[in-house]
Amino acid sequence: MIALLAAIALAPGDTVAPFEPFWVSGEYKDTTMCPVCEYGMRPMVQVWTQGDAVELPRLVKLVDTETALAGSGTLYSFLVDANSEDRDESSKNRLSYWNSKWGTKNVSFLVRGSNLKVTLENYKLTDKTGWSTVVYTIKNRKVVDTFVNPKPEEFEKIRAAIKSLVKV
Repeated sequence: MIALLAAIALAPGDTVAPFEPFWVSGEYKDTTMCPVCEYGMRPMVQVWTQGDAVELPRLVKLVDTETALAGSGTLYSFLVDANSEDRDESSKNRLSYWNSKWGTKNVSFLVRGSNLKVTLENYKLTDKTGWSTVVYTIKNRKVVDTFVNPKPEEFEKIRAAIKSLVKV
């Protein structure tokens, strides 16, 4: 599993790279603010997707709930459309629809913006067939846990990983 993880996604201990996405929702809506730069060493959850994964709404709602429970300004969470087809407008429309349909308030929806190829390489998300959803829990700009194509039976592990980011 480790070899597969390394080929598809960042591994625990890896540093997350800055990137400039387009914010479809959240405090920087309609801007290209880098979340890694803005939130620096603070805990983050990044959910990367490249399609309409069946369990994505449930996963995002879990992240939304845990982010709310952590308290304002404690944990920052994002759904990032990897936009591997490089179609920004359709990606923006899809994320806007998901955001309104799912009613999430604590997860910002982002479209991978400029430098698509570099961003995907930096996050080791270049294998188009090996993943549909990747969840990174991040603290101090380092990946703490990685979940590739998580199934519902792994959601409690994801919940625990998120909670461990904000333990005092």
